[in-house]
Amino acid sequence: MRKTLFAILAICAVARLTYLLYGAAYDHHAGKSNSTGLKVFNKADAGWYENIFNEGYPHINDRDSIGRRNGSSSIQSSWAFFPGYPYTIKAVAKIFSGNYNSAAFISGFIFSMAFFFLLFLFIQKRNNNGDEWVVLLTIVCFPFHFFYHVFYSEAYFMATLLGTLLFIGKKKFFFASICLALMVMIRSTGLALIPVIIFYAFHIAGLTSLRQFKNMGAELFHHWKNYLLIFLLPALAFGSWCCFQWISTGHWNAFAIAQEGWYHKLRFPLLSLFRGGDWQNQFLSCYTLLFLTAAIIFFKKFLLYEKIWVLTGLLFPLCFGTVISMPRYISIVLPLFFVAGEKISGTKYRKPILIVLALLQLVTFYFWLKGDPICY
Repeated sequence: MRKTLFAILAICAVARLTYLLYGAAYDHHAGKSNSTGLKVFNKADAGWYENIFNEGYPHINDRDSIGRRNGSSSIQSSWAFFPGYPYTIKAVAKIFSGNYNSAAFISGFIFSMAFFFLLFLFIQKRNNNGDEWVVLLTIVCFPFHFFYHVFYSEAYFMATLLGTLLFIGKKKFFFASICLALMVMIRSTGLALIPVIIFYAFHIAGLTSLRQFKNMGAELFHHWKNYLLIFLLPALAFGSWCCFQWISTGHWNAFAIAQEGWYHKLRFPLLSLFRGGDWQNQFLSCYTLLFLTAAIIFFKKFLLYEKIWVLTGLLFPLCFGTVISMPRYISIVLPLFFVAGEKISGTKYRKPILIVLALLQLVTFYFWLKGDPICY
């Protein structure tokens, strides 16, 4: 286990050093006299987290100021972002007496290490066939997965999700509850993935298909207090968050109202594809369609809770009418990458394939440096 930790430490260190050097080279090529340094990780929506870090959430008296769209213009606010990530960064900044960038870098390194280590344990438990490193490296190297290292909440969110699942597997329900409470406070997707937690608990109890539910009902009822404990802290945390929104804005669901400022509108998921004429929208639609196709092809291979994970992870963000940020949303749909890693592990060309994936990730990181919408 010590060797695993050191290997993951090396992966995180090499990845971040590579991004820093890439950012410095990009700045030099762009003719900037000074390198942006750690700001290479602070782009796009990361600026909203920094705003919450510095100023907190604004007190708002009218609904439109929370979030509104009006033709080609819109009003956006910090209420669209959950407090778990920026306030954790703030706590780290106080401990180390640092600013946002330094605290986010330190925190992000810890989050990435925690995520990859828990991911290794989860793959090992799930597959039990010795291919955990190839599957892990597939996820690490995949295009767009620099999101696990920049000042976004992905690594933190995934660490809490996997922590919840692993603690449930060990029947340590109180620790599972802590992880789940953090998860639902980091981003709204945490709420959407609660069914995954429930069906994973069923999976641990021996329920692998809906047909077995009658047979397993007695055992689940016997342990209902333990399973209920898992959701106690998350319910209290989310309830407190809703109260805070109501006190500050007069609306308990300000986070949902704020989505209007990002042109989010509920619609049938597939109608969100190819809605714009720009190349970014076309590319993101094709990228999303590729994963939707993969989900259909391999759907029968997934366990019951993984099927719910895939369906929720792909369709939930598409319900809001846009493909912007879909690479971020897809990056947390791990069952799809488990299948990809297993396929790569089964070929003798695994090393060249992983190298190609890593190079493609650097290509996508270039668009992150440019601030291109495909990396929002």
